[in-house]
Amino acid sequence: MAIEYKLLIKEGRWLVYDVITDEQSMLENYRAEFNKIINKESFDALLKRMKEETGRKRVTDGPARTG
Repeated sequence: MAIEYKLLIKEGRWLVYDVITDEQSMLENYRAEFNKIINKESFDALLKRMKEETGRKRVTDGPARTG
């Protein structure tokens, strides 16, 4: 399986902003999901879901690593 990374350089560091596998873009998939929530509910509902999910990941993943 081929994996394509889309990168940009910011402040002298390369950053990945999209990953494509089997012609499926993670960026486009997230954008579509976010738009569904915004259209069905609201932008505030999307933010609430994102905050809840981020909180769960922090608890289960442990402390964030810094570069």
